[in-house]
Amino acid sequence: MDASLPLALEAVSKTFRTKGRKKQVVNALLNVGLGLKKGEVAGLLGPNGAGKTTLIKILCGLVYPDKGRVLAFGRPFEQTRKQALSRMGVLLEGHRHIFWPLTVVENLKYFGMLKNVPGPALREDIDRLVQFMGLEGKRDVPVRFLSQGMRQKLSVAVTLLGNPDVLLLDEPTQGLDVESLRDLKQRIVRLAKEFQKAILLSTHQMEVAQELCDRILILQQGRILADAPTPELMGYFKGQNFMVTVQGLPLFSRGTQPLAALGIEPDLDEHETGGVNGLVRMRVRVKNGEGLFGVLQGLKAEGAEIVKVEELKRSLEEVFMEILGGKKGDG
Repeated sequence: MDASLPLALEAVSKTFRTKGRKKQVVNALLNVGLGLKKGEVAGLLGPNGAGKTTLIKILCGLVYPDKGRVLAFGRPFEQTRKQALSRMGVLLEGHRHIFWPLTVVENLKYFGMLKNVPGPALREDIDRLVQFMGLEGKRDVPVRFLSQGMRQKLSVAVTLLGNPDVLLLDEPTQGLDVESLRDLKQRIVRLAKEFQKAILLSTHQMEVAQELCDRILILQQGRILADAPTPELMGYFKGQNFMVTVQGLPLFSRGTQPLAALGIEPDLDEHETGGVNGLVRMRVRVKNGEGLFGVLQGLKAEGAEIVKVEELKRSLEEVFMEILGGKKGDG
């Protein structure tokens, strides 16, 4: 593993024993390796129970691995725990680490003192974070009176106390309205690109991961199934998606109809069809350009007029589901 990485896991495994009469061994993580880079937002995706929270807790020392090791700034975590934690900021899911009776500034003061940020530096840190997170008008407002979005911004601000080099963010955008979501996403990007933070972001929101993350890690049943730059991951599966709009196919006027009924199947992976106001829109997935040409030629042979052909971008959710389902493409 590259010693210059701020945080890394090497062949880490972790098991738990369930409580109750029927005790079972659960493999939370199995031989997991990863590295976080400065200036990069890495997205951690996976279904419930995949091991995402366990992975984050191991990275920040809340849970110890059974096998493997954690490296913080090139050194074994257990040898430099205190120094490593002083350079890390951790946001666990929900608002567990802010106090609702306290105001925004009181929360920041309290957690700044816990992080041993000196008095003058803490005052500067608080002023900087209140401005950076857009909390200027909420300085003296108790947390219980804040909106969900403001609470989430405060949680992130607490995470940023002491100017950490590494940020571990578990569901930072969960439950936010559109405006708060857009604002927080912009701030996360700034933290990585402008301030060169290494960020691991765990989320169930595929559109957030696709927009924010430079790299995607997909975890299932404790194993990393994919770890690649987002554009590369999006191209893992061969096939192109198109929206084909045609006119003059009365066959489709009452609903959907397989293209196979027209004898159109060259290099065709799948399709969906629906008709409105005499126009038929077909979402067609083909393996290559020749496959699309065959579909268009077949439609023309049936008397259809091709109105429009649009290429559709694959979504991260589609790729995610294909990886979890093991539907690897031909490449």
